[in-house]
Amino acid sequence: MSNKRIRTALAVLLMLVLLMICSVVTVRHCCGRLLRGTDLVLESLDSQQENAVSAAIEALEANWRRYSIPLHLFVPNQPLTDLNKSVFRLGAMQKDGCDELRAELCAVKADLEWIRGQEMTLF
Repeated sequence: MSNKRIRTALAVLLMLVLLMICSVVTVRHCCGRLLRGTDLVLESLDSQQENAVSAAIEALEANWRRYSIPLHLFVPNQPLTDLNKSVFRLGAMQKDGCDELRAELCAVKADLEWIRGQEMTLF
């Protein structure tokens, strides 16, 4: 009887450890891809080519749509909601010629780095 309980407890413990590892890998992967997209937008902003900036922002938005779904499984909703708003404001800011575009991109990058760092501290 005790042997079954020990096996069950070990199975539950193993599943929790695997879930934690999966969480860290998923968050690091998704944030890494999004950070690379943010860096591409910043680089295209430095080159001052409007078409390149627009394409990089659209690619970042597409990546956000793709990677925000798995992030919602492992990250609290509030940081992702704020990040969602910031990512989708980038296109409008670029079309409007807003001076705060670079600052908003740096804020998106900082939020992604914070989320990625928080996931490691939980593990």
